[in-house]
Amino acid sequence: MRIATFTSDNLDSVLKLLQKELPVERLSEADFARKVLLDTNFDPSGAYLATDEKGAAIGFALSIKRKRPLEDGVPDLERGWITLFAVESSMQRQGIGTALFDMAEEWLLAHGCSSVWISPYAPNYWTPGVDAAVNPAALSFLSQRGYRTAVRPLAMEALLAENWTIPPSVSSRMARLHSAGLEILPFETSSILPLTDFMTREFPGDWQRYLRETMLDMVAGRRPPKELLLAFDRGILVGFAQSEAERFGPVGVAAAERGRGVGAVLLYQSLARMKARGHTRAWFMWTNDETADRLYSPAGFTVTRRFEVMTKQFANI
Repeated sequence: MRIATFTSDNLDSVLKLLQKELPVERLSEADFARKVLLDTNFDPSGAYLATDEKGAAIGFALSIKRKRPLEDGVPDLERGWITLFAVESSMQRQGIGTALFDMAEEWLLAHGCSSVWISPYAPNYWTPGVDAAVNPAALSFLSQRGYRTAVRPLAMEALLAENWTIPPSVSSRMARLHSAGLEILPFETSSILPLTDFMTREFPGDWQRYLRETMLDMVAGRRPPKELLLAFDRGILVGFAQSEAERFGPVGVAAAERGRGVGAVLLYQSLARMKARGHTRAWFMWTNDETADRLYSPAGFTVTRRFEVMTKQFANI
């Protein structure tokens, strides 16, 4: 075994390893380029590759340290992340994973990180954390290294079958809110400044980047404006919901407007439009149990995956 840092010459071998060992993530070359190689925080010196005597990848670990603050969110420059990790299944329990993690953690420590997380890294996480049902060995490995679960987010999916429809109770709520002045409208260019101001005020952090990229795609004609719905209460923007093909979210409502059902209206309107565009399902990667019970389960969403967001502090910091 030999361990070195990643280079472009290793791309095909690394992709082959990741696709074999992480099949549920359906990782493509385009995904790897977008989420790793083109990430502004990517540093090849923090990407470690183990190879066999023929030069084939048998292990990979990617550590990330943010180079600059993300939008105007809570500063997290002291955090580090390990976002991709895989070892060839036929060569596990031979010290390869331990050697890769030792080097990845040492790299993060040397770059000023006081903690390491698996792996809720914005903007380019793959999964929120470890899926224990899919990879219980990873959960055990990390626990033995001193990692502890911080939160347990879940992924959900709803089937938009032919008989899926907005329930009468939700339709009644929509009608009441509409009569009180609420309108749900698709994105248009004139919405850019109100939405930008809304996001700055209500949702500091990575959602601002996400919505900005969505608006850029829509202005350029690469995505339909109906994938971004805006809620206006008597002309004032109070919420939004976006989708991209089958993926739903994020959805957000102004703090002062929560509890009225605006979020539910945005959700059901989005799902109805997704179904009308021919999509047969809607899914998202991350929510919590309270929101799942309150908002998503009544809309037909069921849990598809449960993740363990894991973290540990470096003892000598």
